[in-house]
Amino acid sequence: MLVTSSSSSHGHKWVVDLGASHHICNTRSAFRNLRLLRPPISILLGDCSEVFGIGKGEISLEVGSGLVLVFTALYAPAFSVSLLSISQLPPKYSIIFRSNTCFIADRRTTSPEIKLAILDNGLYRLRVEITYLN
Repeated sequence: MLVTSSSSSHGHKWVVDLGASHHICNTRSAFRNLRLLRPPISILLGDCSEVFGIGKGEISLEVGSGLVLVFTALYAPAFSVSLLSISQLPPKYSIIFRSNTCFIADRRTTSPEIKLAILDNGLYRLRVEITYLN
């Protein structure tokens, strides 16, 4: 099954994760398209709890200064935040951690680094206005 949605902007919470094996999003409307998974995929969390990825699809996330991240993510509505997995981003992006801040830049351009996330209570939380381009 394929589900589509229109352009929208949201203020829900994204966290940068260095070791996540997948990007994970808990907001249905963030997906450009979504394919439901049967059976769902089990996602084991660091605290040994489990949530399920019930779908998989593409997200286009504008993170500022015209930089758009396009990636495939699992849809896990029971997850408390959405995860942007640094290890799963394409190599064209440069990620820099400096002074409790995470910056991102496109290696293919001369555009300046964009402040992506700030360390907050042990987590790098996205601090940009995120627009989903559907």
